[in-house]
Amino acid sequence: MFPGTAAFALSVALLMPAPVRADGSWTFATGADHSSGKYGESIRTDTWYFPFSARYDADAWNLKLTVPHVSTTGPGNVKGAGTDRVATGNGGGVRQSASGLGDVVLSGGHGVWEDAAAGWSVDLLGKVKFGTGDETKGLGTGKNDWTLALEATRALGAHALFGSLGRRKMGDPDGMDFRDPWLASAGWSWRLTANVSAGLMADYRQKLTPNGVSARDLTGFVTTKLGDGWKVQAYAVAGLSRSSPDIGLGLQVFWSLPH
Repeated sequence: MFPGTAAFALSVALLMPAPVRADGSWTFATGADHSSGKYGESIRTDTWYFPFSARYDADAWNLKLTVPHVSTTGPGNVKGAGTDRVATGNGGGVRQSASGLGDVVLSGGHGVWEDAAAGWSVDLLGKVKFGTGDETKGLGTGKNDWTLALEATRALGAHALFGSLGRRKMGDPDGMDFRDPWLASAGWSWRLTANVSAGLMADYRQKLTPNGVSARDLTGFVTTKLGDGWKVQAYAVAGLSRSSPDIGLGLQVFWSLPH
């Protein structure tokens, strides 16, 4: 998965590498994510994020397209949602509401190394966030971002350790000159039963401006397989800095096509 806050472009529910399938497989997902925070301002921003995604896996490759609907209420200085949310400091003093198409995301990954006997795997991840959300309404930044990262996973029986390191090339909203931040994440998951797993994940993003602060979050999640290709994940996020939401809650539903 990509480092960031709870509204993941790549879900933790799909964190463990999928079986290699030369003929390809499809997974569709949707859900709801709510986050709330002041992001260094005096007025709170509340955001609902509803992603609709399709992912294709074949051999060691995967490709995913996410089209979100965003609904936000705040002073207008917080743009976008989830891992791509930024605060521009250009908002007014009145809370306003807006909703509509958010920033569309195209992401993918490629398995570059694996040692099945030792439980190790390393993946190269890429992501493009298109500026399709209306910047004037706070639904997106209005600019494209690019992210490249490496993710390593170590399976240890019923447990797994994972971490990632990457860099994001930021598109600058009007009046802003963002730095291109380093991103990092680390976490642990535990398979409680054949169908239920749980875990914790910490995320970090460097500050975007000289006077800003880094984004730091802690996420707990539970994933349940329901059978017939269905999977459900619930998660909660605690922000550890003023660049992060104070709190976030979410639910995602996945369906894999039989083949």
